[in-house]
Amino acid sequence: MLSRVWIFLLLFVTSTFTEGVDFQTSLEGIRNQFNLPAIAAMISTSNGIKSIAATGKRKLGFIEEVTVDDKFHLGSCTKAMTSTLVATFIEEKKLEWSSTLKNLFPEISIHKSLENVKFEDLLVHRAGLSANPGPDFYNRLSSLDISEARRELAKSFLVRKPEFKVGTYHYSNVGYIIAGHILERISGKSWEVLMEDRLFSVLGMNCGFGITSSNEEKIPTQPWGHLRGNNSIVPLQGDNAPFYGPAGTVHCPMKDWNKFLSIHIDGYNGIESIIKVSSFKKLHTPYPEEGETYTYGAWRRLDRKWAKGHVFTHTGSNTLNYSNVWIAPKIKTSIIGVSNIGGDNAWKATNAAVLEALEKLK
Repeated sequence: MLSRVWIFLLLFVTSTFTEGVDFQTSLEGIRNQFNLPAIAAMISTSNGIKSIAATGKRKLGFIEEVTVDDKFHLGSCTKAMTSTLVATFIEEKKLEWSSTLKNLFPEISIHKSLENVKFEDLLVHRAGLSANPGPDFYNRLSSLDISEARRELAKSFLVRKPEFKVGTYHYSNVGYIIAGHILERISGKSWEVLMEDRLFSVLGMNCGFGITSSNEEKIPTQPWGHLRGNNSIVPLQGDNAPFYGPAGTVHCPMKDWNKFLSIHIDGYNGIESIIKVSSFKKLHTPYPEEGETYTYGAWRRLDRKWAKGHVFTHTGSNTLNYSNVWIAPKIKTSIIGVSNIGGDNAWKATNAAVLEALEKLK
């Protein structure tokens, strides 16, 4: 899974489309500049959606245009949802942030280096675990039932010496899959069911997992992912194996994703929703190391003048799609940029879309 979490907002991408131009036209200019199949973006404040637009094709080679209500793949931006889901278990006292892997997996001979790793360390990529399973193991896990695959992955990685020194930062999808599996062990329900029951249904989010529509459909009803080759862009409706769920398989329309972002803005400002303010504070707190910005809620916490303080950001990609999100809770603003292609051009384009959205605040 390709996942780029970036710290600095657009130091090299400049906005050239704003003055005298509406948001839709601006996005079309960005889409053409970076040669994307499609791009969509929105900015929302406490007064509602300020600007929203989508432009381009759901699938190259077809006439169907993307819409602002289409579902886009969020990739690793799913992790913030998994962390929020975790907080619901913490509040029910079914789990503790400080629970150790040894105590959570008493039946497994945990490698001595991992015995005292805390659950919360999984959420900030401090458990020393590999980024992803190797190709052969990935293929074997892909053939199993989702929850069984997560159980096998956890067992395999927890009995061996971690790839990296415990306590050092190494971005790990494996860690989030194990975190999701722990919730499954506690509840007896799959991570997908937990997400539906505890987040999507409660918040009224029309979201799902994996590909946005059938890869056998003759006419694209939702955005297809795309892969950039040497001289072409190829549409592919695919995703990481379903067992990757807690690390990054959610897809959402922008407006529904924004419902999730809104509770984090409210939580930062002292308003409870599906979890308590104290839980939001934990999710918005970085790992306690000087200079670290990655929080227990799967955000990069930065400071920006335009936001009058903290911003929380993350990006995500399954290599075929790209998502880019920013929330600025002190000014009660959220910004989303998404595309149905991955790679550096999608990263630069969604950054440019974020800049365009910021212009709408002026």
